[in-house]
Amino acid sequence: METKPWHKHYDPEVPHHLDIPPIACHQLLEKTTDRMPDGVAVTIFGAPTTYRELNARANQFARALMQRGIGKGDRVALLMANSPNYVSCQFGILKSGAIAVPVNPLYTGRELSHILADSGARMVVVLSLFADNVAQIREKVPMEDMVVVPIPGMEMPLPENSVLLDDFIGSREDTNLDMDIAPDDAALILYSGGTTGRSKGAVLHHRSQVYSALLMDSLDPSMQAQKDSFVLVNPLFHIMGNIIMTFCLHSGIPVHLVPQYDPGLVLQTIDQARPTWFPGVPTMFIGVMNHPDVKKYDLSSIRYCISAAAPFPLEPMQQFEKITGCRVVEVYGLTESGAAIMFNPFLGKRKIGSIGLPTADMDAKIMDLETGTREMPPNQEGELILKGPPIMKHYLNLPEKTTQNLRDGWLYTGDIAKMDEDGFFWIVDRSKDMIIAGGFNIYPREIDEVLYEHPGIEAGCAIGIPDPYRGETVKAFIVPAPGVALTKEEVIAFCRERLAAYKVPKIIEFRDSLPMSIIGKVLRKVLRDEENQK
Repeated sequence: METKPWHKHYDPEVPHHLDIPPIACHQLLEKTTDRMPDGVAVTIFGAPTTYRELNARANQFARALMQRGIGKGDRVALLMANSPNYVSCQFGILKSGAIAVPVNPLYTGRELSHILADSGARMVVVLSLFADNVAQIREKVPMEDMVVVPIPGMEMPLPENSVLLDDFIGSREDTNLDMDIAPDDAALILYSGGTTGRSKGAVLHHRSQVYSALLMDSLDPSMQAQKDSFVLVNPLFHIMGNIIMTFCLHSGIPVHLVPQYDPGLVLQTIDQARPTWFPGVPTMFIGVMNHPDVKKYDLSSIRYCISAAAPFPLEPMQQFEKITGCRVVEVYGLTESGAAIMFNPFLGKRKIGSIGLPTADMDAKIMDLETGTREMPPNQEGELILKGPPIMKHYLNLPEKTTQNLRDGWLYTGDIAKMDEDGFFWIVDRSKDMIIAGGFNIYPREIDEVLYEHPGIEAGCAIGIPDPYRGETVKAFIVPAPGVALTKEEVIAFCRERLAAYKVPKIIEFRDSLPMSIIGKVLRKVLRDEENQK
């Protein structure tokens, strides 16, 4: 493989190339089950599930699907919180040859209707807590079957024409199946968050999932099966949570599932389960760090925190590392990339604020924003494009969007970025978020980072709003830290010391909270939409 500028900054023993076996994703689970059947695969609230139990349950679910007439190419949606049942159902879907469609269970009826109709899901497997939401839209979508997963200790009425998971599975055979599934066959349809419009379904193949599992294995060769472990708060319906789960099942590393993000529950899980890895997003880490009882818990088991989805401001990152003793590793990936495909080194040189280096077999370029055809030199901004094994096959039912975003195997991400001389990449902003004020291009992410430097600001987000003279002007939404009385003048003066005059917010709005996605990203689009409706 051609040597790239980033290769020289890889940690020792981290390969430039991965030999990806021509197997299906679920075979990773089967191989680990053969290797360590009684090893712990997942825990939830301290209760363990072994590889033998997880794989057997997945096999039974696969057979139940096939006997219902669901097989290769069919779609089955999952609307569940993190749980062992989620994992066994997803792998059961893959074993049957069908395609799993993970869906955020907190979506509204309108959002669910779009995804279930667009994906053509024949079956929905749903946690009982959300079953009524699905039942209410059932006539609007092509769904044939609804399987309900009960919450232990919580009695809820079963919607009409639905069946409980245990009744659906029954006492079917639990041995592995022999299915003809190729690495290029679709495994998952993951829907983007829809922050720029209606969510799009990225079709990911089995090879993408296998690559992700082997990639994580290669980045830290010191990880040990059944000794290291992950606490997983990231939802399994999101790309990051899903690929970490797959990696751990491949590597024999236990996963301590947390069903929903609650800082107190995360602290309790870390204190009791003693995980060595904590993947998440900056808002999760900051929430844990700011919990009033944080000092009562022992967080010293954590060696690494993988931080994704948004930049981790320097000051809170350093505070978090001091509290836990861990090393924060900033990474980058998106639904369409099928994996986290840039990592800062775990051991060697890292650059705070950078998304790191492209991983094995990945190529990355910065292209001009005007045509997307001219590669930019180091330290020049442009659109980040990616090429490599895990990239999505296509967008479901969106050929024009696929053609626009996938060109000659290159994924055009829509992220404005730059690469430095060492091959480290830096996200500047989303192209759709760019503010144009008086002819100047302004990246709101840069303003956000300045806001987070203020000790009295807990959260901040900048957007462009219409301005009759400048075209757009900058408005900042701010959540003050607890007990802090901020003034607009103070915030503007703080920004003036750190930003060019044309970037300084002209309008400040204080709020109790900012709209967040399920994984903790501030939803800039929601704030823009609110302004446009005024």
